[in-house]
Amino acid sequence: VGVCSFNCNSKLNIATIKAKRVMIALIILNILSKHHFLKFCNFLILRFDFKGAVKIFKRDRFAHLSPNSAQTEAVAAGALQIQLGGTHNYFGKAVVKPTIGDDIRPVEYEDIKRTNQLLYVSAVLSMAVCCLITFLIYVQLF
Repeated sequence: VGVCSFNCNSKLNIATIKAKRVMIALIILNILSKHHFLKFCNFLILRFDFKGAVKIFKRDRFAHLSPNSAQTEAVAAGALQIQLGGTHNYFGKAVVKPTIGDDIRPVEYEDIKRTNQLLYVSAVLSMAVCCLITFLIYVQLF
C-alpha cells in the first residue's frame, strides 16, 4: 500500500507541476498582450513613434464606422505621425468622417512601405511569441 500511495502521489505531484507551468505560460501570454510588449518591440525595431501610437490609439480608436479598422489605423497614424480619414468623396458625394491621428507631417508614398513594415514585424513577433508559448506548453505536457 505504501508503494502505491507513493506512486499515486508522485504522479499527482508531476501533473500538478505541469499544470502550474502551463498556467505560468498562459499568464506570460496575458501579460504580453495587456502591456503591448509586442508593439513596443515592434517600435524599437522600426524606430517609429511608440508614445504617439499609444496616445492616438487611446484617443481615436473609436473614430471610425468600423471599430476594428479604427484601432489599427489609429496605431499606424500615431506611429507615422500622420492624419488619416476625414471627408471623402464616394461616387461624387462628399461623406464627412472624423480624422484619425494628428497632422504632424504630410502623408508620403513611403508611408505605405512603412505601414507594411509595421504589419510584417508585428506578424513575425506575434508568431514568435505564440510559437514560444506553444513550445513551452508542449515541453511541459510531454
